[in-house]
Amino acid sequence: MEIINEDIFLVIDLGTTQCKVAISNLNAEILDSIIGTYKLYIPAPNWVEQNPNEWWDTICFCTKTLLNRNKLNIKNIKGIGFTAQMLGTIPVDSNGNNLSNAIIWLDSRATDVAKEKSMSGLFRIKGINAKLLIKFVTKLGGGPGTGGKDPIWKILWIKKHWPDVYDKTYKFLDCKDYLLLKSTGSFVTSPDSANLTWLFDNRPNHFNWSEDFCSLFKISIEKLPQVKNSTEIVGYLTESAANELGLIPKIPVICGAGDATISAIGSGAIKEKDVHIYLGTSAWIACHVSKRLLDIWNYMGSICSAIPHKYLFIAEQELAGGCVDWFIKNMAEELIEKESIEKNRFQLFDEIANQSPAGSNNLIFLPWMFGERSPIDNDLVRGAFYNLSIVNSKPDIYRSILEGVCFHIKWVFEGFEKKIEKINECYIAGGGAKSDIWCQILADITNKKIKRPENPLHIGTIGTAILIGIGIGIYKNFDEVSNIIKIKDIFIPNSENFKIY
Repeated sequence: MEIINEDIFLVIDLGTTQCKVAISNLNAEILDSIIGTYKLYIPAPNWVEQNPNEWWDTICFCTKTLLNRNKLNIKNIKGIGFTAQMLGTIPVDSNGNNLSNAIIWLDSRATDVAKEKSMSGLFRIKGINAKLLIKFVTKLGGGPGTGGKDPIWKILWIKKHWPDVYDKTYKFLDCKDYLLLKSTGSFVTSPDSANLTWLFDNRPNHFNWSEDFCSLFKISIEKLPQVKNSTEIVGYLTESAANELGLIPKIPVICGAGDATISAIGSGAIKEKDVHIYLGTSAWIACHVSKRLLDIWNYMGSICSAIPHKYLFIAEQELAGGCVDWFIKNMAEELIEKESIEKNRFQLFDEIANQSPAGSNNLIFLPWMFGERSPIDNDLVRGAFYNLSIVNSKPDIYRSILEGVCFHIKWVFEGFEKKIEKINECYIAGGGAKSDIWCQILADITNKKIKRPENPLHIGTIGTAILIGIGIGIYKNFDEVSNIIKIKDIFIPNSENFKIY
């Protein structure tokens, strides 16, 4: 490995199943990266947890490995930034110790609490108490679903079922916030993560915790962390964290952003109403807007973005690559075991999908394998193969999974475009973007040009590097970095396939 002597950023991207530790130059170009993994724990039905200490141990190991591999001069690290999975809930005490495992975004244990608090009363809209929904929409620009996956419900679940943990909790943190705590000792969150607790007032000129909603749900506002912009320096690397990471202390650490909001930056969709599609374990469609947009009928809304005082209009899809993971685990695990762990899993199966024609020989897959968020919000809806027959093969099954995810995205677009405008092209990012055939299927089904950047797997790290650059003064603003992301491929809709779909 060539010795890197230039100034660099250290960037950590904490995903659902793995973390990525990367180094970039000051132009947000990734120079090298390493991947580490950790476990998912499912101790009871609908419970999905991770041990945050395992996150930190993995990050420390990967960082030291990366530094040694590149023979880096650690004095050249000018800033550190984190991005992470969102909608997590971690209760910590005043010493920064976690009081339970992280209750992550997939966890729906709080469904009973969500329904109890939101579905009472005679008058309802989409199943939610009408008065409460109007209050959420007016002040918060949206509201939590009834599936129990939002942090507001998880906090209330802890208060109801683990009262001792609630009483001992000093702050409730999201996943990224826990990493900020470990590295700087600061109990801090970013506006996007705060927004998704649904206890945060995101109206213009407010952007702070809502005393009104905290009082309404009897959640102590003192248990919520300080909010800082994603580009702000929240502190400096402590001596203990530096020792664990193999670094020197006092390196500035920026607040960073969650995976959904940072993907808009890293994908290149930085300008107003530039749309990006993320294909990872889950999926979403999003774009930056200056004014809050909301569609309660299709469960789409605006959250605070990584760009200060702007919003990200977003619609989420519960599983995308997660459906592919299910296929691999149950139908093709022997193939993945033969390949290097560094090789993208989607590329391995392009050849299989190409053995099936557009339409997968009339096999239709419904991708709702763990509930859904938009345009329906239902934690109980489940996936299925429709029209499965004796003539269908394994390639048909795999291609139908890719198509089923894309058909759902098309369904989401129907509501999304009503709130902004007709969309002719989209940026794409995430692990699924490495699959040529999946990108082409998406273009064919949605009838939109799909623009793939050079590093679709690194949008989290690239976006975070951009935040670091702005935070420490390398860049003046986001306008200056809007052309940093280079587009490598454009997938044009195939008119014949569009007719089939």
